[in-house]
Amino acid sequence: MKKMLVTKTKGFGLLEVLLAGVIIITMLGALVVLGKTVLNNLSLTKQRAQATFLAQQGIEMLRQIRDTNYIDNDPSTKWNSFVLENIADNKPKLNTEYVFDFKAASSTPAPNYPNRSKLVEKDGSGITGEVPLDGNKFTRTIIFKAAEDIDNVTDGLGNNITVDNNNAIIATCTITWGDNNSKSVLIDELITNSHPNF
Repeated sequence: MKKMLVTKTKGFGLLEVLLAGVIIITMLGALVVLGKTVLNNLSLTKQRAQATFLAQQGIEMLRQIRDTNYIDNDPSTKWNSFVLENIADNKPKLNTEYVFDFKAASSTPAPNYPNRSKLVEKDGSGITGEVPLDGNKFTRTIIFKAAEDIDNVTDGLGNNITVDNNNAIIATCTITWGDNNSKSVLIDELITNSHPNF
């Protein structure tokens, strides 16, 4: 008769189970933190893209106002008449925050263009410049700077151009959002008089 050998196998002890549990919990915690970070970064990237779009849109609206000034049949309108009222020649003050007023009528409306977009001072108009988008409140402001402050302006052929405030102005469109407007995107653009004889 053959003798059977009986071998005893040990099960997992309490210490091994606890150690495996700690490793699994640590890995799951790291994955949760990583997932949350990725989601926050995706949300911030989306907000930054939306803010960049709104800043570009603000610059395009300034170009639209300039182009409308050329064709409004009002001889008192100049190419840089961006501001609604109370400014001589409707020129913007430098280093002053402005916002778009989309429903405003020009102070001396031309017969064919009674309503048009213009800028108003941010603090004096009651208009905040807030643009709600996807549950976020973006604030858009425009600040103008003297065009003479920039150097080395060239045309498409590489020729130097003399820039003065009569034919050009620097517009900075700033978009802020988040808690206490802690996040921001800004675009600087040289807005020029594309009809020099105007």
